[in-house]
Amino acid sequence: MSSSDKVRDFEEYFQQVAAKVKDISGLNLSSDKYDSVFTKSLRTTNLLNKQGSTSKQSHIAITGKSRDIFPYINIASYTDVDGDNAFKSFYVLKVKMTFYLSNFEYAKAPSVDIFAGKSSVDAGVSVKLSRPNNGPQIELGNTTQSDENSRVFRELFDEGDVLVLLKRKKQLHYDAFILRKDDVGDLPIDCIGMLKGKTVTTLVDEDSFEFSSQTGQDIPKAVTGGKNVIFYGAPGTGKSYGIKYFIRENGLPDYDPKVGNPLVFRVTLHPEYDYSDLVGQLRPSVKENGRVTYELAPGVFTSALKKAVENPDKHVFLIMEEMSRSNVAAVFGDLFQLLDRDATGRSQYSINNELLANKVFGIGPDQANDFPVFLPSNLTIIGTVNTNDQNVFVMDTAFKRRFLWKYVSTNIDLAHFTNNAKIEIATNYSIDWAVFYQSLNHFIVADLGLAEDKQIGPYFINFQDEGKVDENGQPVLVDRKQATELVRDKLLQYLWEDVAKVAQNTFVDKKLFDDQKISCFADLYDKFGHEQVFSKEFVDELGIKVAKVKKEADFEHAEN
Repeated sequence: MSSSDKVRDFEEYFQQVAAKVKDISGLNLSSDKYDSVFTKSLRTTNLLNKQGSTSKQSHIAITGKSRDIFPYINIASYTDVDGDNAFKSFYVLKVKMTFYLSNFEYAKAPSVDIFAGKSSVDAGVSVKLSRPNNGPQIELGNTTQSDENSRVFRELFDEGDVLVLLKRKKQLHYDAFILRKDDVGDLPIDCIGMLKGKTVTTLVDEDSFEFSSQTGQDIPKAVTGGKNVIFYGAPGTGKSYGIKYFIRENGLPDYDPKVGNPLVFRVTLHPEYDYSDLVGQLRPSVKENGRVTYELAPGVFTSALKKAVENPDKHVFLIMEEMSRSNVAAVFGDLFQLLDRDATGRSQYSINNELLANKVFGIGPDQANDFPVFLPSNLTIIGTVNTNDQNVFVMDTAFKRRFLWKYVSTNIDLAHFTNNAKIEIATNYSIDWAVFYQSLNHFIVADLGLAEDKQIGPYFINFQDEGKVDENGQPVLVDRKQATELVRDKLLQYLWEDVAKVAQNTFVDKKLFDDQKISCFADLYDKFGHEQVFSKEFVDELGIKVAKVKKEADFEHAEN
């Protein structure tokens, strides 16, 4: 039977091979990870240092359709009549191949030293086209052009044992296994299965990968677009909530902050947060012999930077909540220089930071101090700032200009606003939360003459009833009594301390609360929801807003 007759349906053949791999090595393989599967029974000419082998070749010859699981270079002028034939040795590619400890143990390998306690190990394995004009073949794993780990794997094989290769999707990366001939059973061998449309020219999208001239292995092409962004606005506008959608639109479409993501790092800053918290610090570690050593505990920035460097084809995000609650100039320290980015998102200027060079980029101690540390183009830094907190630690202009500032408005689309509970500000005086907070914001600025940073957002209070949702997936809100208590317990203190008291220092004669009824916060707390505690001016403002909302609703109803 020819090689072309042994092309099989990918999914069906993969499942057969995966079942066999699980039987012999205990590994669960998923077809979502691969686009090709290949098996080959090895002859004596394919073996290394085996008794009875008379061949001097050190490679495994792959012919026919099976060649298409590998990339190869087919040069028109490359022929077998080029003198001493040495020219062809220049056209060699290395691909990454992964071997597994459990498979070595199954094969009763005499030594597993190469794993050094790990469950898998990689090797660079040579791929070369030969005899292009006379039965072309792939020379796989030439020992003079492949890594030592590849030779160790090859030495496990006896005549008739089966080489199993599974190619990872969109990568020049293969998982390799040995299957003993006595365990083949009814598994079809000397076959190849490939996803539809995968051929020698379409196996790998050349726009998705770069190749290292040093290792000969595939390197995913770095994504671009990394930036520094700050979401700012009044407390409760949904800045943190909006970050979820920003991340979804900029690289991680399935991101859910409830379950987290290994590509998203989050930290909340505070007045005591400093550079060592962000980057890392030495901490004592007690060894088994009682000896104390000091080891670096990486900070969230170091962890995020390392993840971005190790995954250049993926977007990585570092979220820094409440940035204005800390002294950001001191927190960032020398990292400040990295925040200037070029058009791709990479740092325009690098710094010398021995710790980051060593722990993130893997540069040895002798060279780490001279290695340029930078922000890669796939790392985005996202911050949040409450506008009424800007006086805690002021950000200087040089720091601000290195971020994009995205304002999160207090305005809402009332038709789609789901946090709109009914509250009772006095006996027999109920009002929608949306009307109340918007009237309050207008009164704070227009009547009390205060700045916008004293306003509140629509989510300053969350009225959802313990995460409950209805049959349409919409939040179920607490009842009127509970909503009123939430306003009393979460909002009144802010209005008393940060709004009403501050307004006393202005030249405006209007008041938020009724001076005749409210002389202290205890009066306000006890009477809210029962007596009218707000000033006549604010109650009038509420009436105007209620009438406006009703008019807009009636107009929309008439239009529909």
